[in-house]
Amino acid sequence: MSTAPRAYRRALFDALDIPSAPVNTLESLLADPHLQAVGLLQHYEHPSEGPMVELRSPLRAQGVARADNRPPPRAGEHSAEILSELGLD
Repeated sequence: MSTAPRAYRRALFDALDIPSAPVNTLESLLADPHLQAVGLLQHYEHPSEGPMVELRSPLRAQGVARADNRPPPRAGEHSAEILSELGLD
């Protein structure tokens, strides 16, 4: 059974009324058309790391637009601003 194609196993389990779900790889999740359609994945260009994909929160409020997140800051990127706000140099 472990060498049978995924489609074969799904069809067999469906025919026998056995609840089942596929085990996805990271690659298959990133390519999943449903996740793309609902906007759960955000693709962006990180300034130093290049192209990245981020998982967005699945929670949404009706009538509220989903904002794009900024890439995570690099180590020390905001240190001067934070220290300045604290009155330090």
